[in-house]
Amino acid sequence: MLTTNQTFQGTVAAVSSSFLFSMMFLFGLFMLPLTGTQVASWRVLMMLLSLVILLSLTKQWQHVFDYIKTLKTLKEWLIFILPAPILGGQIWLFMWAPVNGFGLDVTLGYFLLPLVMIVLGRFFLS
Repeated sequence: MLTTNQTFQGTVAAVSSSFLFSMMFLFGLFMLPLTGTQVASWRVLMMLLSLVILLSLTKQWQHVFDYIKTLKTLKEWLIFILPAPILGGQIWLFMWAPVNGFGLDVTLGYFLLPLVMIVLGRFFLS
């Protein structure tokens, strides 16, 4: 059972992630002279740079290397690699849509994605 402190931390994390997720819409609009694909490319580069800096500052690279060493079979590698194009497509769509006048449409996706993730997690992870 969750304690009050864990519940509060979980609530803050959920609200913060939803807020940051909605900021993606504004990110695309702030870079408006660029196309949606260019905005998505910048976002991927910034995410990669941020990840490298975070792993370096926290000295967690060894965990990454240890995990990669555990991938032995082709199936394990496919499961490891498969989410990359799915995430890339999502990033591109959520950056392309606001820049091209589909902001309201993609807002529905911002709303539905966490709900779908919860429903799928409920059935596949429990």
